Amino acid sequence: MKTWLKQGLLPAAAAGALLLPALWGLAFTLAASFSLDVDRTVLGWGCLCLGLAFLVIVSLPRWRWIPLLAAAGTWGLVLWRCWDTLVLGEISMRCSVVNTFAQYMGSVSTIHPIAELPAHVWTASATLLALVIAAPVALLCAWALVRLRSAALFFWFTFPLLLPALTPNTLPDLPPLLVLLCAWMAAWTVSLAVRGKDRTGGALLTLLALGCAGGLLLGVSRALPADSYQRPQWADRAREELSNWASRHLDRLLEGDGPGVGGGLNGSSLADADGGVDLSDAGPLRYTGRTVLKVEADLTGRIYLRGFSGAVYEGNRWAPLPDGDYAQPLPASALVDSASWEEELQARQPMNYPAWIDRETHPEHQYVKFTVENVGADPGFVYYPYQILTTPDQLGGAAFVHDAYLARAEDVWTHTLYVMPECGPGRENTVPESLQLPELSYRAFAHNHYRDVPEELREPLWEHWVRIQSDPEHVLPGGRENEHYQWLMGLSSGKNTPDDLEMAALVADYLSVCTEYDPDTPATPEGEDFVTYFLTESRRGYCMHYASAAVLLLRSVGIPARYVSGYVADMRNGRAAVPDSNAHAWVEIYLNGYGWEPVEVTPAYLGGTPGRSVESTPTPAP
Repeated sequence: MKTWLKQGLLPAAAAGALLLPALWGLAFTLAASFSLDVDRTVLGWGCLCLGLAFLVIVSLPRWRWIPLLAAAGTWGLVLWRCWDTLVLGEISMRCSVVNTFAQYMGSVSTIHPIAELPAHVWTASATLLALVIAAPVALLCAWALVRLRSAALFFWFTFPLLLPALTPNTLPDLPPLLVLLCAWMAAWTVSLAVRGKDRTGGALLTLLALGCAGGLLLGVSRALPADSYQRPQWADRAREELSNWASRHLDRLLEGDGPGVGGGLNGSSLADADGGVDLSDAGPLRYTGRTVLKVEADLTGRIYLRGFSGAVYEGNRWAPLPDGDYAQPLPASALVDSASWEEELQARQPMNYPAWIDRETHPEHQYVKFTVENVGADPGFVYYPYQILTTPDQLGGAAFVHDAYLARAEDVWTHTLYVMPECGPGRENTVPESLQLPELSYRAFAHNHYRDVPEELREPLWEHWVRIQSDPEHVLPGGRENEHYQWLMGLSSGKNTPDDLEMAALVADYLSVCTEYDPDTPATPEGEDFVTYFLTESRRGYCMHYASAAVLLLRSVGIPARYVSGYVADMRNGRAAVPDSNAHAWVEIYLNGYGWEPVEVTPAYLGGTPGRSVESTPTPAP
């Protein structure tokens, strides 16, 4: 016993000087990175007690298995008796982690516990779960340092737990992270003691190395403050790849089975897509600049990639049409074999209308291959360009969901489509004979379902049209020189475009004068209608505000329109890495005899027609 006290006490103290800071640093780095709702005082003392207890147990010269079994029994008893509390702790931690990722991943939505419990219950539950997780970590690290004297095992027992804290686009809390780094750096000197018999000398060397590592890191942190530090490019690239990898796998954990729509899925199911756009979360825009889509196509210019389209305005969100609207039978005049709209939309998809009509009118036009890879956007959607030629039965790894969006098949992240970039609306278009009756039928469907305006908004929206009609010179940019002023006065503008497109451009002009584009616009106050507040109170906003207001203004005068969210890709040399900051919202209107046409209404994006400002190197049409 005297020999053990002489030769084992100092090495155990050296191991404790590594283990206790490492446990503290790891626990508090994770707590700070994910804003975990834990009692920091209890967590700190708990880690200290666990570390000391396991240090003593593994340092015993003999009979150490007895206290180890007692500790394991105690740990199992806590799991059994406190299971319900630990489940609450897991819910609290999961919400904190997911909400941290949601701050910089557009594809991840915030979540909150369903159960309404006092705050101290969630805090106590999360703290207990943290200590239950820390117990086996403390045992493994103590065994690695005292019995095996292995710096490598000590590192690998702690580093994987730190990885999630390095993924969010924020620097972890510096003090606990530096403490953990000090323990790692000094731990490598423990391996020196393994080579010799002088364990006391090795322990002294470890304590010395710990002090030197702490001094070095303290000096570096003072010389390079965190608020002024600039990461090198290689570090940013590595961080982006890690973030995208984490985004994809986190999204995979969060997603479930989507609607069972057939078509090109090869037996797999669709990934679950968001059921709408929540406008109440539309606060100041914040982006990380990370890549969310990778696009390849023989195109140059700006391309609009549509994702979700909203049909029903509910005051603070856009929702799709109810599934029951698609279960209605087709009108007899359609003269098609399908029994319902759902079946008809899978046979003749309205998003294909423009490409089909263009091929009938201009057979010399050619198509372009378009490949898009989702590396960090909402995992439920395939983001695709307009003028899509690929039909539902030709899709691979995706399927159209009614007439609203294109859903991704599970485990398929890259999709290849074909588009007709040269097509556009115009009176010279010829509808193929096979499409004439289906287009007339869907035209009636679009006019019936995409012109609804909440009753309480009809009069306020009409007041804006009265203002335009009564005094257009002062509400349109350029006054009498504005082409929409001339058009509104009944004069010819000299442009061969449908009237509905002129109305959409008129709305865009009106909004650009009466409101201010501001990406720092705060969220709409609770209880206020999103569009009404934008048009009459704040008079400032960004794409979500402009698109929502424009859709309702157009619907109020009988034009079928819907809200669309997606991304803008700036194609150069046939490629584009689309950052999260290119997320955008715009308007679609249905043009009779043509199909859905995108319309830009956000002032910061005006100057070009969505999907038209491209130069292509197309493939000859088959």
